[in-house]
Amino acid sequence: YRAVLALEPDNAAAKTGLARIGERLLDDADQALRREQFDMARRLLAQASGVGGPSPRLRALEEALASATAPPMVQTLDPASSARLE
Repeated sequence: YRAVLALEPDNAAAKTGLARIGERLLDDADQALRREQFDMARRLLAQASGVGGPSPRLRALEEALASATAPPMVQTLDPASSARLE
């Protein structure tokens, strides 16, 4: 599809084909996230970005991946609060 678009930038069939590939990559990335296959999800999202460019769904999946792979937040108490708990 990219070769066609290089020759014919307005080719609707090539644009549609790339869009379908991008959507399929996003579907696969979503499934990888659900299976906690984070490296695979990261690769699929990078591919989808290269095929279809930015989109709300891509952004949402990237945020979901970042949230799923972020280290857990640990709340610490200051010494004064800790003393009151004892």
